[in-house]
Amino acid sequence: MQNLEKPVHARGLLPVWSEESLTGDPNAGRYDAFVNAERLRETLPNSKIFVTIREQKALARSHYAECLHSGGTIRTKGYFGTGSESLSMTPKLRHEYLQYDRLVQHYVNSFGAENVLVLPQELLRSSPVYYFDKLSDFLDLDPLTNLASTEIHGSLSARGLYVGRILNHLFTPDPLSFGGNPWQRKVFDGILRRLDRLVPKALDFGAERNLKNYVNIRYQGAFAASNAKLAALTGLDLAELGYEL
Repeated sequence: MQNLEKPVHARGLLPVWSEESLTGDPNAGRYDAFVNAERLRETLPNSKIFVTIREQKALARSHYAECLHSGGTIRTKGYFGTGSESLSMTPKLRHEYLQYDRLVQHYVNSFGAENVLVLPQELLRSSPVYYFDKLSDFLDLDPLTNLASTEIHGSLSARGLYVGRILNHLFTPDPLSFGGNPWQRKVFDGILRRLDRLVPKALDFGAERNLKNYVNIRYQGAFAASNAKLAALTGLDLAELGYEL
């Protein structure tokens, strides 16, 4: 890691290590966020930790979409669960994964509160200048100017996800990488996105509404206590950003 950072330092820039699966990867069955945090502390004890969060229901839908993008065929009930399963029948997306206060508290305990910054992803859309000002200040850098944004890898609509889940059965099941051949997945995803754009929204057949209702009912009130702890821990006004408290 130090060798890879050297050319970045040489350019007068700040090296940043960014990897979303450091907090785990539910779609791969990896819930190793706390183990990864300990490894970071042991390897880079003087680091600053920047964590981005996203409203839980929105992130849950995003993870499900990513699962189907990757060739998954699991239905919503198997993915999100119902909240009343026995302990031996946990859903693919575990409830505790979305309780952000637990992991943030762990990082604060490991690196110190002054070395941990948490910012909601929603601020990127509503207040991008504020978002990057907070980040720059945290890293002792000059404020950024001339901010520009481009949306990439947008999610399919619910009807597109439904079609994708059905068509994913055409691929050889692979428990580790879902869809197998990356080239086939890329071609398939391109075709699916074109179809999703061409199919009129009127032909949604209630897919988006049904998916949203399922997620809302599944997680109704589930993260209020966790978000309250997170708000107290970070000073963030999460309620204003749509987080349940």
